[in-house]
Amino acid sequence: MAKTKAKIGDVFEIRDGEDRCYGQYVGDNARMGQLVRVFSRLFQARATIDELLSIQYWWLGFFMVDVHIKDGDAVVVGHCSVPKDCCKTHFKNGIRGLVTGRIKRWELWNGKTMGTKPVSELTESQKLLPLRENMYVITIVHRVRVGWTPASECDENGPVGEILYPQPVVVPPQVDAKLPTESPPNADAKQLVELCDNDAASDFFSDVAEEGMQCVESALKGIESSKDLAKKGGLERDDASIVLAMLALFIECQGGKVPEARKCLVEDAVAKLKKPPTLTMAQRAMKLAEKIQAESELADLWDAQGQLAEWRRKVSALIARCKKVSGG
Repeated sequence: MAKTKAKIGDVFEIRDGEDRCYGQYVGDNARMGQLVRVFSRLFQARATIDELLSIQYWWLGFFMVDVHIKDGDAVVVGHCSVPKDCCKTHFKNGIRGLVTGRIKRWELWNGKTMGTKPVSELTESQKLLPLRENMYVITIVHRVRVGWTPASECDENGPVGEILYPQPVVVPPQVDAKLPTESPPNADAKQLVELCDNDAASDFFSDVAEEGMQCVESALKGIESSKDLAKKGGLERDDASIVLAMLALFIECQGGKVPEARKCLVEDAVAKLKKPPTLTMAQRAMKLAEKIQAESELADLWDAQGQLAEWRRKVSALIARCKKVSGG
């Protein structure tokens, strides 16, 4: 019977098409959750433990192993000893640029306290530190595929650690000089894409304002158990909109501001919640948002309007803000 929960030392496999990546659950962090080491090599067939241990380079990161095992995104394939002092490390983190994917301003984290320490420039040893972030399956596969390392994250010419979506190309309208000219359409796609200004988000905020945290947990569980997640095409539009509204709510609960959510009275929902949602709840919502971004009815609708790239960038920005304020 397949494992549904990992133990420290367990080796797990994740797949993307024919490519297989491997990691090992090496420890727990009180603030960030499960810490893993990722083996920096792709396989096209199931790797043995000996093959993995022969790989000289690996890197650390946070990954919700148990959640991904439960969802079927990861499977335990073996067990081996954990390298000594693997978990005794500091971390670095920062905010990525949505266009370049690069981190410009760095902070250091000791792995224990709530706060981080901004630094003007990383030393050579600090460049080797792992990132303080929770990774998703597509993030791990991408990084192994392109040969990413924590050190290359600091190199402007090195591989980018996140998947970048293409910039929208705005084609100026053709004007026939023989016809009367009209006011040109708004060419700024950014003004046309809003994530939370819709009926589903508005209804969700209203429900939270009445029922509190129970409504958030109920909505999360309902969407996580939706059969649409496993179907081609992904979640339907309203469920996808509610997930994005959750991220906006979590950001507002931590003191951030999401202007378009305020059009839907998100402040009333925040006032009802006596305490911010837990890190685990935020991580679950962010995982759903990643799936929505890759495939969903909402993504298809924005694609039909020619705004998919801009919508995906805005979703990425919302996820990044939620990670930042929640510490996840």
